[in-house]
Amino acid sequence: MNCNTFAPIKALNDLWDNGIDLLFDKVLDGIEWVDRKAGGRIPLVLGKEVRELAGTDRVFKIARDNIFNDAAALRGNLARLGDDNKRDLTRALGGDIDPADLSDAIKPLYHRLRAAIDKNADDLIALGALNEKYRVQDYVKRYYEQYKERTSAARSYLLGKYFQRKDMTLDERLALGQIEDASFVVPQTILEQQLQIQKAAALKAFADRFSSDQPKDGFVRVPSDTVGGGVKKYGALAGRYIDERAFRYIKEASHLRAELNGIENAWLEVVDHLKVNLTIKNPGTHLYNVLSNLQLAFLHGDYAALGKLLVKATTDKAEFDDLVKLANRNGINTYLNELDPRSIDIDPQTAQPSLWKSFLKNVYMTKGSATGEFARRIYDWEDKFFKVARFGDKIDEAKERLGRELTNEEIRDIALEANDAYVDYDKPMTPFARAIDKNGIFPFLNYTYKSTPMVARMIFKHPLRFAVLQFGLSAIGGSMLFNDDDDLARPDWAGDKWNLFGAKNYIPIGNGAYLNLGRALPGLKFAAPEFGGFVTGISHIASGQSTRGYDLSGKYDDAIDRATNIMLEASRNYLPSMTLGRYAQGAVKIAAGAELKENEPKSMGWLAARALGIREFNPAREIQRNLNSAKNKLREDEEDYKNDRTRLLAARAEYAAKIKKIEEHAAAAGVKMDANGRAIGGSAKKESDESFSAATKKPVVFKRFNPLKD
Repeated sequence: MNCNTFAPIKALNDLWDNGIDLLFDKVLDGIEWVDRKAGGRIPLVLGKEVRELAGTDRVFKIARDNIFNDAAALRGNLARLGDDNKRDLTRALGGDIDPADLSDAIKPLYHRLRAAIDKNADDLIALGALNEKYRVQDYVKRYYEQYKERTSAARSYLLGKYFQRKDMTLDERLALGQIEDASFVVPQTILEQQLQIQKAAALKAFADRFSSDQPKDGFVRVPSDTVGGGVKKYGALAGRYIDERAFRYIKEASHLRAELNGIENAWLEVVDHLKVNLTIKNPGTHLYNVLSNLQLAFLHGDYAALGKLLVKATTDKAEFDDLVKLANRNGINTYLNELDPRSIDIDPQTAQPSLWKSFLKNVYMTKGSATGEFARRIYDWEDKFFKVARFGDKIDEAKERLGRELTNEEIRDIALEANDAYVDYDKPMTPFARAIDKNGIFPFLNYTYKSTPMVARMIFKHPLRFAVLQFGLSAIGGSMLFNDDDDLARPDWAGDKWNLFGAKNYIPIGNGAYLNLGRALPGLKFAAPEFGGFVTGISHIASGQSTRGYDLSGKYDDAIDRATNIMLEASRNYLPSMTLGRYAQGAVKIAAGAELKENEPKSMGWLAARALGIREFNPAREIQRNLNSAKNKLREDEEDYKNDRTRLLAARAEYAAKIKKIEEHAAAAGVKMDANGRAIGGSAKKESDESFSAATKKPVVFKRFNPLKD
């Protein structure tokens, strides 16, 4: 069939999509107008300048990632040189030996590298990122063994402070542990030069587009601070005026913060570390990432593209690899970039670690360990596969439509759209939103903040697909539009939360098991226990409570027991769950036959299910809890309204309706009630299970009565 057959349908679809985009853009403009009238006090609103700035900023990020890839490739090539050649090449580039003394085999390589490093220096001078008088002849950066294990920011600080280029002999520098491995020194030198060039170019682009020579309303003056060598910290922006929100964005942008501010704030590093433990090293996260992206793929109509990419990956590996490389070079990114960013350095080869050290690294799933790299690779592909599938499909579609190869700009635009379709983590956040995310108050706001507008837009663009998705949710008992009383048979924390898909938080899957569907929903969902995040959780643990505020120890426990309980609670919540944390500890307790709390899985099967977000609830106990809660509320109302007959009767009528609803749900759930109104098999006793609410602390047995009777 001729592809032009569907041209009218496609034209109508494009018209609809463009109309929705225009509508959303107008809404954003309207919100920004309100924010301006409010004096910029709406904490989640991005200014227009910041949104435009993010587009310019993206060019920097893509260039930066390509710099890392090119440096890694250069390192691989130089690593094939012999040790003597690597040493001599480093010395020649650093001016320690005459290049004429190099072997004929590496002289051409020396001249190519010398020219590249010198050109970078010229570019830095032209961009104002290097003062001409500080330029060094025969330049190559010097690195020292004792600092190679430190973080990139700390190493940069220490090397700059203690190892500035001084008039030291080669022997003196070697005594300090200078690295002479060209496969590390040369790529690292070029990498850092290129990053400085791109940073300076980005700041110049910001200055050209968004700054002014004269003060304006809402603009601030960028300081002219220097970072040594006469180089201005903010490059071409120094001394100029720029929108206050735009300047805050530049200062707080994740890719610039380490380079502009030196050593990162220690707490922010702790928060990012905990996020890695709770996501990359958590098996349930991997499952729900895929489920979430499958829902987005359905809304976008990308299932055919996913199938096409899967076939390509299994039948034409070379073409698949080329497509992935093209996607990477055009900025396809995943949440891994945000959670576990690339180090600014390419670590030199180090000695083989001991078996014990390797074991500990694998247990903790650190970067570079076999288990850690496996988890990171899977996590990366859970987003990337969907983005690359859409990217490749849109490229093929554009080539067919235009009848030619695409330009680099067209390819980059397609990559931007594919990124956005499955959440573009390069999109900016307001300083307020970023602060509560990065400081661990609402530690995963980043995903919600960036996915919600995209999901809402897609729902409006594809209403028919959304309707089909709703039908599917209803078929599996996952729609909030039906059976809205099933929360009565679940703990409060497992109750439904409002979300854009109208899907339930937990859905029954048989055998008393419930699947946490809510975790698989992209976009906004209210989950109150998460608010306060790491800050609240860690403060609770430090005071001897669980992360949700329940006492970990009894009042007669000794200091050792209390300390042990605190340590176990911290490790359960914040260490890698499969090897040291929650599930590893549960497996040890089950295997050892230790006493288990009521809310803990009683078998390895249930433990594995728990790791995948499946929980077992006791409907009878939860229904009894709701009965007790209703009775307690009535008792309070009767006391409050004992002198107001009208309100007393209204309270009793409300109670009767509530009891009827609970009893009807109990019957539907197969929970039997005894003659005194107790759920058979239920228990209102609060032990250690966190699913109990405050109402369960005062269980009440009650008899039937006529609420309308005097």
